[in-house]
Amino acid sequence: MARAFLRHLAAGRPFGAAVALVERLDSANPRILRVLTYHRVDEAEPFARQMEHLAARYHVVSIGRVLAVLEGGPPLPPRALLLTFDDAYRSFAEVAWPILCRHGFPSTLFVPTAYPDRPEPRFWWDRLEQGFARTSARAPLATPLGLLAMETAEERARAYARVKRHVKDLPHDETLARTAEVCR
Repeated sequence: MARAFLRHLAAGRPFGAAVALVERLDSANPRILRVLTYHRVDEAEPFARQMEHLAARYHVVSIGRVLAVLEGGPPLPPRALLLTFDDAYRSFAEVAWPILCRHGFPSTLFVPTAYPDRPEPRFWWDRLEQGFARTSARAPLATPLGLLAMETAEERARAYARVKRHVKDLPHDETLARTAEVCR
């Protein structure tokens, strides 16, 4: 419920005014490096709007440029911003990368190879996505959202997106339980 409220709040005019205020305050010290970290970019449109906003207001720099400054190279430009992406999801290549290229934005991609020293299972959203993608079931799936079509890959992808939107707004323990239930 809280996430749904935050999404609603973020779409409103007061949020835009708050962002404008933060940017005015941010301008007080233009030599600070800003780091914007993404995890997954599942939807092109909001991400494209965010990149347009950055293009108009910031200088997006590469990790190489940041490291050069640390080694005594020339200072960063005013309003420098570093874009990073965690976990190397396919959505980076399919959604984010083409938009970044259109803007000429460099980015840093962190690619995990395993959980260090921890045998924990994958994240719930990864288990859920793989459950829908790899299932051999084609009958409609009964969920709290109603019956979801599962016959084609496109229907399974839509079902996954609907279920993910629903469970991510639940308390964490309930999210894990619902994910396990759907994957079974």
